[in-house]
Formats: sequence, C-alpha cells, structure tokens
Amino acid sequence: MRNAVYRSLKLSTAVLAAMLVYSCASIPEKAVMESSVQLLPSGTDVIIRADVEKNRELIEPVLAMFEGLPENLTEEFLARTETVWAGLDFNGAADGKTFGSSVVAFGDYPKGAIDWGLFWDSSWEKHSYNPLPAANANLPYWKSRKDGNQLVFPNKKYMMASAGEIEEMLDSWADGGSGNVDAAWLESESDADVTIMTRNLSPEDYAVFIPEFKKVPIESLILSMRRSEDIYTISGRFRMDSEVSSFLFSALFRTLVVTAKDPDGQRLFENPRTIKIQKDGPDVVLENMQLPVRNVTGIESEWLGSAGMK
Repeated sequence: MRNAVYRSLKLSTAVLAAMLVYSCASIPEKAVMESSVQLLPSGTDVIIRADVEKNRELIEPVLAMFEGLPENLTEEFLARTETVWAGLDFNGAADGKTFGSSVVAFGDYPKGAIDWGLFWDSSWEKHSYNPLPAANANLPYWKSRKDGNQLVFPNKKYMMASAGEIEEMLDSWADGGSGNVDAAWLESESDADVTIMTRNLSPEDYAVFIPEFKKVPIESLILSMRRSEDIYTISGRFRMDSEVSSFLFSALFRTLVVTAKDPDGQRLFENPRTIKIQKDGPDVVLENMQLPVRNVTGIESEWLGSAGMK
C-alpha cells in the first residue's frame, strides 16, 4: 500500500513540474464547471475535492514531500489553482493489486506556453486523441517518457492528468461529464471546502487509514468539511451493507469520537458529545463533528507517514 500511495503522489510531482516550468503566476477566476468531478475515470474508488485557498495547510505538506521541488514552484501552483479533484483507484492496493490516480485542476493556466514548452522538452512526447470522431476534433495530450504519466490542458482553465486514463477523461470532457459520480456527491460538494467520497473499497483498504475499520462493512462514504477559522465542521453519510451493520457501526463510531486523543493526550474532537450520529436505514449519518485544523494536519501527517512518504 505504501508503494501505491507513493506512485499516486509521483503523478502530482511530474504534472506540477511540467505545468510550472512553462508558466508564470496569475490569479484564477472564481468559476468552476459543475460537472468537473465527472471528468475523473469511471474506475475511481476515492475522490477528494479541495478548495486550494482554504486548505493550504493540507496541500502544502504534500507538495513539500517532493525532494528537489523549488519553493517558488509550489507557491505558483497554489496561486494558479482554485480547486483540485483527485481520484484514486486503489481497490485492493493493500494486497499489491493495480493502483492508479488522476487529477483535475481548475485555475488559470497559459495553455499555449505550456504546450510549447512540453513540445521542446525531450522527457515528454505528444499524442493525439479524437473523442468526437464525427467532428474530427483531435485533442493533443502529453505523455511522460519516464513514467508514462499523461497530461492535457483542454483549455486555459482546466488541467487533467492521469497515470493512464487520460483518453477516458477526454471522452468525458467532450460530452460534458460522463456521469461517473452519483448526485449525492454533487450536492455534498456544492458548498464544502473539502469533500471526500469512497466507493468499492474493502475493509482492509479503509483500515490503512483507520485501523478500527478493518472489519467494518462500509460500502461507501461521503464526507463534507467546512472550515471556519481554525475548525473544520464535518458531516457525512456512511453506507453500510445492512441495517444491522449500521447499528453496530454507529455504536463503534460514537465510542471512537468520544475517546479519541491527539498525540498530546488531548481530545481529538471539539465538543465530542454534541456530535450527532444516527441510523438512517443502512446508512449512518454524521453531523456537527468539529475537528481543529491542527488535528486535521496531524492526522494527515500520520497518514503520509504510514504511506512511507515522510
């Protein structure tokens, strides 16, 4: 699993370097295509959407892990990009199975300058794909000669990258979104600063991040995080395999949030007894879970460490 996470982050390294070497900073406009998440490949098991401006503390540690990446390039990426959607396909990765990753970013990118720079960069090769054969509309994309990662700027506002699924993403781009994500995700991400969705994962996959979930039959989850000052307020919905499982999981989760401690022995959650956890058929609904930013970054650091990236 550690190698799988590492490979996914390598994609971000290659894309970030290629994008920034051939560009200069500017401030992105405040507008996002509603179906952006639908551009991710259909096999995506984990989707993370983040507002860059409100979540710099979460994004910067990931970028900082890449040795040799100049600080000014990190700042330029953060300045250029408003929203990022990251998709991970690691179902079974804990057992060493196939792992993939894709990224969609919205911001303000000098497409012409980047394409020109990549054309003269021997480490990238140009490919052409036509998602609409009847219209004879070929779209160029770039493939790394080193690791096979793929990169495309369909216009000046979007960047898409993938470890191997860029043509499927271009198909989705051509038809305005392929409908790979259900409506519940689109509703939950509308006003959230961070949204996380999982599907098709095994209990062993969840246990990589939360060991207590190793034997919990979670079918999918949606978490929405909204930031206010130094607190994230989290709501969400866990879909279980049965009503019996939802009853057992709700009891387990109540115990976890009340007893959880940070590394200093302090409560992990603010006001844990005001957190609402209730059953709704096979679902467990979570509301008003307050987590200080310092604890969110601490959890992130621990997860990155467990992935062998720190």
